Amino acid sequence: MDKNQDSLKFIFLLGLLFFSSVSCNQLSPSQSLPTKAPSISTEANRYLSPNYNFQFRYPQGYIIDTTEENIPANQRDVFLNIIEIWAKSDYETIQNQVGSGGEYPPNITISLYQNVPEKDLSAWKGDLPTREERLTNVAGQEALAYKGTGLYESDNVIFRHPQDKYVIQISGTYLEQESPLRQAFRQIVSSFEFKL
Repeated sequence: MDKNQDSLKFIFLLGLLFFSSVSCNQLSPSQSLPTKAPSISTEANRYLSPNYNFQFRYPQGYIIDTTEENIPANQRDVFLNIIEIWAKSDYETIQNQVGSGGEYPPNITISLYQNVPEKDLSAWKGDLPTREERLTNVAGQEALAYKGTGLYESDNVIFRHPQDKYVIQISGTYLEQESPLRQAFRQIVSSFEFKL
């Protein structure tokens, strides 16, 4: 009996270790698990940011979490905000683990930064290795698209607000090339528009 319990404990620990190292994103010290209900647009599959005046479409089965979006401007530095787009099942799993710490599964983030006009778009990429950089257009603005490598692979675009108010970085992380998150990322980027 004790031998069976030890074997079960060992298998459980191995599974937990595997899940933690393969399928999740590490939380940075500045991130916390969402504690409020997500903000969901009243118009199905369309999100409108009231604070930043942009909108985009997203697929069914995803949830927009703007928990961080309501931080007062006087409490922000260059980093203004992050809007997270989660597969509904992943978001529900995270909600059930509130307070337990841990790692996030892949998702899509829209990060907003205070614009520094003399800073080139490529300088906003961060420190992770990147590849396949190319210029493109998002919401009528010149954008830098690239792939990133870290714990996960990622598709990314960086572009400026039309009035140079801020810089937007949209990142979609994924485990597999055929991940539905990649399709959701493309839909968000292609439908992104400013409401000036």
